Amino acid sequence: MTLDLSVIIVSWNVWPLLDACLRSLEQRAPDDAPAEVIVIDNGSHDGTPERVRQHHPGVCLLEAPENPGFAAANARAAARARGQALFFLNPDTEVLPGALRALDQELRQDPTVGAAGPLLLESDGQVQSSRRRFPTRFTLAMEATALQPVLPARWFSRYYCADLPPERPQRPDWLQGAALLVRRTTWEEVGPFDAGFFMYFEETDWFRRAAQHGWRALFVPQARVIHHGGRSSAQRSEASQRAFLASKVRYAQRHLGPPEARALALWLRLLLAGQLASEAAKWVLGHKRPLRRARLAHLSRLIAERWNHSPVAG
Repeated sequence: MTLDLSVIIVSWNVWPLLDACLRSLEQRAPDDAPAEVIVIDNGSHDGTPERVRQHHPGVCLLEAPENPGFAAANARAAARARGQALFFLNPDTEVLPGALRALDQELRQDPTVGAAGPLLLESDGQVQSSRRRFPTRFTLAMEATALQPVLPARWFSRYYCADLPPERPQRPDWLQGAALLVRRTTWEEVGPFDAGFFMYFEETDWFRRAAQHGWRALFVPQARVIHHGGRSSAQRSEASQRAFLASKVRYAQRHLGPPEARALALWLRLLLAGQLASEAAKWVLGHKRPLRRARLAHLSRLIAERWNHSPVAG
């Protein structure tokens, strides 16, 4: 009676959250349980592999000696999975009752849907933004930069699907990958997440490639998953910001072309340089100098970083 799907969880030094996530899966009723759960650990140093073996012996555990990145780890686990659908799940989530069954049913009912995602909830129960339209040049240039907070929110409303109420099923361009059920035939046709995206934008790129093959995304609000959010990336904020910038440029390179990617990289560096100048001025004025010194070093490293210019296939 279990669902013919494989749950895939990539974990890195978040054992308490992973433990809660696995318990939420193990507490499912028989008709709402996955066929298998795969945890791939990306070189954690908090004892995660040993604890998974001890507390969750039914889980298939894969171990990477070091962190190859989120996309690469998911691809490795997917190659091992046996289910006819793949449920990519972040370790900082808790799957609520009925969510797996609802996603599975929607995927089975519409053969044009390549991937379905649930309604994500914050830790306090508030709805989390998880639906998106594909980013435009403006979105890539402005989203998650120092300029976004001072720009009108309506300029970003289409990207965030603010015109679509979250309580209704809908077909956005893409869904955030914190909890994502993918049809195996779609995964095999489109290919795995691009390992060139160490973290961030891997699902945006994948959905865009899927759309080019004629597959659609589906948002299923009756399926609900709590997403505590950002706990792995918060452990290395500078590395996370570097990965975000690199992935944004890589996405532009693939879908807009190398000249656009170079222009985007230059623009992002100019914005960082503006932040650097602001921090330098505050340091000169004697305002919280230790903090300013740390931020100056951080921004200088980001500006000097080559980010990502590795070849993009396809």
